[in-house]
Amino acid sequence: MTKRSRKYVAHKWVQRNYSNVLSNTFYYHSSCMTDIGARVGNHRYTLTDEQARLIISRPQTWSGVVIAFFVDANGKPYLRSEPISEVKPVSREALNDILEDAQLRLVTVGNTSQCTSTGYYIVPDCTIDVEDQMDFVVSLFEPENPYDYTVTVLAGMLRENALRGS
Repeated sequence: MTKRSRKYVAHKWVQRNYSNVLSNTFYYHSSCMTDIGARVGNHRYTLTDEQARLIISRPQTWSGVVIAFFVDANGKPYLRSEPISEVKPVSREALNDILEDAQLRLVTVGNTSQCTSTGYYIVPDCTIDVEDQMDFVVSLFEPENPYDYTVTVLAGMLRENALRGS
């Protein structure tokens, strides 16, 4: 009896490992970044821009953290964070509202004149505990200098110019 070879079908692999792809994919953005949209990363797989857009545009369950960066009166930087978790699938628009509300709460709890920038880190899998990854999350934002208010203002101006097409 001869063994039949099975033909490799790429979409079957993607369907079987979709939850694994979701749990390893993350999106992040901050007001100190010049990018218009969120940056994307994956711990295991290489995602195309189209795949990343498809994941974030579909209703998903999300877990993440919203961060506000502050500098106190003595010049010492600190941050405040608020975890978010959405067990029911939410659309991108609803997720934006959730992130904005959480950022507003963080900034108003702290001293608004000491807030230098805000940001978020989200994973399209509500079972992930993002608070365990806070060192990694903060390391994503550090190259952008989130504790410098001037950098945040200039980044915002660059984003507005890019949106206008100037």
